[in-house]
Amino acid sequence: MERVLRNTAATVSVTFYNGTDAVEADGAVTVIAKKADGSTLFSTTATNSPSVGVYSVVIPSQTNLNYLILTWTGSFTGTPVSIETQVEIVGGFYFSIGELRAYEDAFANLTRFPDSALADARNQVESEFEDICHRAFVPRYWREDSIEIDPDEYMLWMEKPEANVFTSLAQNNQNLMTYYTSGYLIRDKNSPRGIHVINTAVNLFNYDTMYYPISAEYEYGLKQVPIPIKNKALKRAKQFLLGLKSTIDERATTMLLPDIGTVNLATPGERGSETGVPDIDVVLRRYTLDGGAGVY
Repeated sequence: MERVLRNTAATVSVTFYNGTDAVEADGAVTVIAKKADGSTLFSTTATNSPSVGVYSVVIPSQTNLNYLILTWTGSFTGTPVSIETQVEIVGGFYFSIGELRAYEDAFANLTRFPDSALADARNQVESEFEDICHRAFVPRYWREDSIEIDPDEYMLWMEKPEANVFTSLAQNNQNLMTYYTSGYLIRDKNSPRGIHVINTAVNLFNYDTMYYPISAEYEYGLKQVPIPIKNKALKRAKQFLLGLKSTIDERATTMLLPDIGTVNLATPGERGSETGVPDIDVVLRRYTLDGGAGVY
């Protein structure tokens, strides 16, 4: 999935193939972009690149975070063909492409390491760190349609932790955004997934409607990536791009050393290690949200 920074226009492309060979469409390739709620953002004709089979479109600058589904459709030797791609509008990156190039001299080689390769490595690191830590370190978008309501504690329990900006809020087709804009929704201090509804907003828990699920679109995660996470993310991206050079078999979990005995190796998934790189793992553990643990 491509990631595009909020308030920034970006060009995205696809390549159509017939087997292993890129092919040109019989005519125009159309693109329909839809938001996560199913509404259409735009419908247009893709630009045909000089490269065979490559078509591109510009994603206009977006103020709100979102997931976009792009459907590319063309006719190839008389047969209609469609490709779906996804674009995530994000609130930030762990590091810039320029910062990653400056981190390692080898990345100055634009032929070996084009921007797209560095962006892919960054996406891989961001996804890995967020899966491990159970949180996002930059603002991300989420939509859910069955938020649990706790009428006893006046609490909404969100699927994603650290929700901080709501862009839509509804219950049984009733727009509830005024509860948010009026300051009635407050993050719970004890739970990263809890949102308090202050008592004056009692209509939200009207007996006739309290059992209808809440649907919401919101931003979650930290507003800015912590420096320790950023530093380890750069190191991890370098590892993904260059590989970990070692004479030790990558399948090994222990090593027998003369005069010492058996030594346990740092192995992903073993003894609390996630990446297999101790100095990265110790920082990730520090920032992990799990049962109240982690840095807030």
